[in-house]
Amino acid sequence: MIVLSRFAGVIIRMLPLRNFRARVHALSGDSELIVDVADVQVVMGSAPEPVTARVLAWTAAHREELLDSWQVMLSGGRPQAIAPLN
Repeated sequence: MIVLSRFAGVIIRMLPLRNFRARVHALSGDSELIVDVADVQVVMGSAPEPVTARVLAWTAAHREELLDSWQVMLSGGRPQAIAPLN
């Protein structure tokens, strides 16, 4: 999985799988969230509410960049890093 961003103790990674919609994995301590990028919605996992809120806010703010990164990775490329949450 490629690391796209880091902020507030959260690591955002992406692993493109052709049979899935664009999604990111957010890791914070012992917690992991899998977030659907298009819907900006947690599809699996759990984390403390402040972490979940930050991850969803970041995903919403960078949705287009994330969708572009998904396509780049599906094509075998390496995406650019994405700015952390402000």
